[in-house]
Amino acid sequence: LTYLGNMVERDGPMLMIEAMREVIAAGHDIAFHVVGGTERIPAAQRAKALAESDPLLRDRVRFFGRVSDDEVTKHLANSDALVFTRMPSRAARAAFPTRLPEYLVTGRPVISSNVSDIGEYLHDGKHAMMVEPGNAGALARGIIRLLEFPDRGRALGKAGQARCREWFDYRKHARAVGGFLPPVSYTH
Repeated sequence: LTYLGNMVERDGPMLMIEAMREVIAAGHDIAFHVVGGTERIPAAQRAKALAESDPLLRDRVRFFGRVSDDEVTKHLANSDALVFTRMPSRAARAAFPTRLPEYLVTGRPVISSNVSDIGEYLHDGKHAMMVEPGNAGALARGIIRLLEFPDRGRALGKAGQARCREWFDYRKHARAVGGFLPPVSYTH
């Protein structure tokens, strides 16, 4: 499993670590990779300290820090599933998470908190595994469902990828925006 980002408070770092603990305690052999600049982020440092101090998590949760774009691509491509969580908050309701299309385009199954207007684009069990925001148990159960039904996970990944191309392809939106603009004349 992979999380890509800075693991700021709004992403629920402790929630992710708690969920990983539940999944591993339930007997599932997983690794959780955190890829992003977490070095100077207090919430990420607390999550890292918890993972390092817990014998169950110590060898299964790895913090990679900032990596090159090529390494990001490799992490995303080599992951069995991608974890995107947001805590319920005013900020989460106000903005669409731009990282989500980056996850979806990979064709990997995405486990996402149902915050903001994500539910208008992705449907639980069809395009992604949607879980209740702020609930480590719900996240753990979502991860376990994907682990227990890998064919279903692959189908979710492909459907999420198709949905991404349908809703988030910049070329499609550029043409639509271009249709609203008046013709430009460059003659002097």
